[in-house]
Order: sequence, then structure tokens, then C-alpha cells
Amino acid sequence: MTQTIDNNYDKKNFSLLMAETGISAFATSLFTVLILWVSISETKSALVTGITSAMLIAPLILSILTGAIIDKFRNKKVFAIFGQFLKVLAASTLLIVIQNHSLFLDSVFLFISALAFGFSLDILVPVRAIWSQQFLRKPIYLKGMSVANLVSRTSRLTGFIAAALLLSNGLKTSTLTITILYLSSLLPILFIDSSKDVTVGKGTLREVMRDGLRYISNTRIVAEIVFISSISALFWGMSDSASTVMIDRVFGLSSAYLSYAFFAISLGGIFGSALTSKLKTVKSVGRKLPILYGVGGLSVLFIAIFPYLYTLLSVFFVVGFLSGITSPLISAVLFGAAPRDKMGRIQGAMDTFGTSFNSISGVLAGVIMTFWFPGTVFYVMAAGLVILSMIVSRFKSLSKIDV
Repeated sequence: MTQTIDNNYDKKNFSLLMAETGISAFATSLFTVLILWVSISETKSALVTGITSAMLIAPLILSILTGAIIDKFRNKKVFAIFGQFLKVLAASTLLIVIQNHSLFLDSVFLFISALAFGFSLDILVPVRAIWSQQFLRKPIYLKGMSVANLVSRTSRLTGFIAAALLLSNGLKTSTLTITILYLSSLLPILFIDSSKDVTVGKGTLREVMRDGLRYISNTRIVAEIVFISSISALFWGMSDSASTVMIDRVFGLSSAYLSYAFFAISLGGIFGSALTSKLKTVKSVGRKLPILYGVGGLSVLFIAIFPYLYTLLSVFFVVGFLSGITSPLISAVLFGAAPRDKMGRIQGAMDTFGTSFNSISGVLAGVIMTFWFPGTVFYVMAAGLVILSMIVSRFKSLSKIDV
């Protein structure tokens, strides 16, 4: 894996970070399937399951605050370790749910588990961003983040495949296995050298947050990246609920086919990340992103025009492929433009806005599918992505950036 990157980077620490990312992503795929399955099988409540699902990402709305806290303190390793312990807590708490037979207590512990997991992401995502920027260094951000994207997506895909086999061995065994995996992901973190971590120094937490937001609003290229990340989340976020309803109500197929849709996205992402990792540089990123979002919008349009399963799966592969390219490009631009002592707050702001827009997209998709044919959502997605493509093409700062 590290052979794809130049020697101008911190090989040891980046490799350790990739090891943690791979193990954690694999375990997270298993955990995501497990907690939802435990929720519906133990409580028999769709409402509890829905709330549990929402709580898995709800804490990310507070990422801008978490990012400021992480920036304010020097030793990022402490936060990384704490984040992994929260994942251990999230997995091990499910043992209580499995052995319990009270709807109220099961619901409480499910919510605790989901929130612990959500807050772990709240902490680990900014720390990983800070360390990735530090370990990779400027000349190879694109290749490095392509490799990171490839490791994460491959691990997640493998985790989803392994989930069926693991669950067949029983909920208790599954829970213990995931807990052990999260504990093992602590080992690479312990060996990471965080002595070069930076801090913003003095100032209250409110001042640190305000300084971060001021920097984002006053730095055109960073503001453009945050905007792109947020608006793309608004439209891409509709795909999960829309595909679920299409498979159930339009195609009349089982939930297994929803797994195939997620598999198609993950597989496309792996191919996209692998392709991007082979690129030495990309000129004028601001001229490439509009093309990618435009192609994405036109691809999604095919699902609306031709509402068939094979169209859905094919387009979802393309969507994953495009995401595997755009994600490293955006990260590379951000790492090259942002100072390291503000990286936590910037990544936190992206997570906060992205999660907020993603939540809005789910509600919007639900409203559309309530009053119109489910495929109408894909018309809205296509139009939104094409409009985003047109807006991004007007970003002059981004058009001058090479990565």
C-alpha cells in the first residue's frame, strides 16, 4: 500500500494510521449491521430502530465544537484513544441489550450505544484529518488520500460481506468479535508518534471556534470546499432512502437487493480511489469537479427515466466511482490550503454542515416520495447535482488549484 506513495512523507506514521483506519472501517461495517439488526430483532419496534439509526450520526452535528476542542489541545493521540474506547463501549453495550428483555431498557442501551459510536466519529474524523495532513505533506496529498480512501472503502466493503457470516454465528458472538476488533484498532494508535502535533495556544473555546469560523468565511478556497461538501451531501443523501423505497415498493424485492445497491456503491468507490491513487497530479481541480458532478447528475437521471433494478445498480456503481475520485480531490485541496492548527475546526465544520444537510435530504426525500412516485427523487437529485456543477464551475479560486 505504501509503495504507491512517494518517499516524501512520514511512512511509519501514515502506515499506522492506515492500519487503524482499515481495522476500524471493517469493524464499523459489522457494527452498523449489528446494531440495526439487534434493534429490530430485540425491540420489534420500527420507531426504536429508526431513532437508533439517526443517533449513529446525530453527534456529528457537534463536530465543529469537537474540532475546536481538538485543535486547542496539543496531544491528539489522547483524543484518538478516547474515540476508540467509545467504539468499544458502543459495541459492548449491545451485550446488555441482547441479554435483556425490557423494551424500555433495550431502547435506552441501544441509544447509548448509538450515541457512543456517533461521538467516536465526532472525535476520530478530525484527528485522522489532522494526522493525514501532517504525515503526508503537501506534494502527495492526492495520492495519499486516494490510498486512504481505498483502504477505508475496501475495508467497509469486506465488512458488509463478512456481516452475514458473522451474524449467522449469533448476536453474542458477533458483539464480542466487534468489540475485540475495536480494541485491536487501538494498537496502531499507541505506536503513532504525535510529538509534532500543534495547538492553537491560548484562548477560550468560544474564541477558538469563532477564529475557525472566521478563517473559513474569509478564506475563499476553504469556504468553497465546505460549500461543495455540504451541498453535495444534501443531494447524495437522498439516495439511501430513495433506493430503499424503490427496491421495496417499485421493484417488490427483498432487503438483500438493498445490500447489492450498497455493494455497487462501495465497489465503484474502490475503483475510483484506485484510479486516483495512480495520478501524480491533477491540474485545475475547479475545472474537473464540475465535470464529475455533472456526470453524476446525468447518471442519476437514468434511474428516474428507466426505473429498473439493473439501472439502479449500474448507476450506483458510477456514483461510487465518482465519489472515489471527488473525495480525495477535495481532501487534497483542503490539506494544501488549510493551516494544520485549524484543521480540526475546518474538518469539524464540514462534518457539522454535511450531517445537517444530509439529515435535511432524508426528510426532503421522504416528503417527495409521500406525494409523488419514488423515482421523482432521482429527478431532484439530478437537477441538484447539475446545478452544483454549474456553481462550482464559477469558483475562480478553486479553478487555479493544482494537487
